[in-house]
Amino acid sequence: MGGGGASPVAGAEGGFGAQYNAANLYLLFSRVKAGTQVIAGGGTEVFTVLATGGVANAIAQETSESVDGGTVKSFVANPTWSPDGRWVAYQRTFYAVETGGGVLCGAPGGICADRSANEIRLQRIDPQSGAAQGQAFLLVSPGVLPSISPDGHFVAYVANQKLVVQEINPDAQDEASLLVGAPIVHQAGSNVLTNQGDDHRPRWQPK
Repeated sequence: MGGGGASPVAGAEGGFGAQYNAANLYLLFSRVKAGTQVIAGGGTEVFTVLATGGVANAIAQETSESVDGGTVKSFVANPTWSPDGRWVAYQRTFYAVETGGGVLCGAPGGICADRSANEIRLQRIDPQSGAAQGQAFLLVSPGVLPSISPDGHFVAYVANQKLVVQEINPDAQDEASLLVGAPIVHQAGSNVLTNQGDDHRPRWQPK
């Protein structure tokens, strides 16, 4: 700013995919937890930090749980702000740790074959501190690439290769009151692509 050169943001070292929110002046960014990447994307967690730098707030972190036959972990992908800075939507991806690497959940015969590989969650954000408020709410499973509408009342995402739009209550205080009505599933003539990550995320107009 002011014609000066770029400089690192304190608190966001090693981060990528930063998104600035003008409503609360915070950056939303991803960072890989050291020593945990046993599958593509593995170990990725999401944080917020003031755009001027400071202490980062953990918004969604890696999880790990023991199950019969091994361990199931999850990482966080494709986070996005609501325009008013009150919510962060993200995709949580589950995978099984196996010898030499990992395999996404849902794979036949795997130790988490009965679990969806991807789900979408919404996390309320304190606009003053940029920190997470309470537990994240489950929006849908399976689902990927969430995108919150400009008015904050709808979330578009992709599920089973279809574009889906779900109305939400942006003032919800618990998971039971989050969803408003049934999702709208757009039956396009061809499957919706998701293999390019954020490049294939649904977009709203006006921005």
